[in-house]
Amino acid sequence: MLRQPVRMPTQSAAAARVLPLVRIIPAPPPPDSCDPVPAMRRELALLRIELEQLRAREDEARKTEQFLFAHLDRVIDSRDRWQREAERLSALVADLPAEAEAETLEKPQRSLVWWRNTRWLAERAGK
Repeated sequence: MLRQPVRMPTQSAAAARVLPLVRIIPAPPPPDSCDPVPAMRRELALLRIELEQLRAREDEARKTEQFLFAHLDRVIDSRDRWQREAERLSALVADLPAEAEAETLEKPQRSLVWWRNTRWLAERAGK
C-alpha cells in the first residue's frame, strides 16, 4: 500500500509540504500496467507507420537509382559517339595533302564540310 500526500484545494503548495495528508487508499495503477494489449496495439500502429515510411524511402531511392543509371548510360553513349566522331575527323585531317595544309594557312579557315565537298567535286571533275 502506497502512502501519498494529498493536497487540499484550500492549501497552498508550501502548506502542503509542511502538513501533508496521507492517503491510505492505494494509488491507481498506470493505465497499461495490468493490460499490455492497448500498449502493444499502439506500438504496432507506430511500427506500421514507420514501416510505410521506410518503404516509401526505399521506393524513392530505387527510382532515383534507376534515373541515375539511365542518365549515366546516356552520358556514356554520348561520349562514345563523340569519340567516334573525333576519330573520324582525325582520319579525315590525316588524309589532307601537305600542300592543302599550306594553302589553308594562307587562306581563311573554312569548314570541313566545305573542304570535303570541294575535294569531292575536284575528284569528280578529274574523272
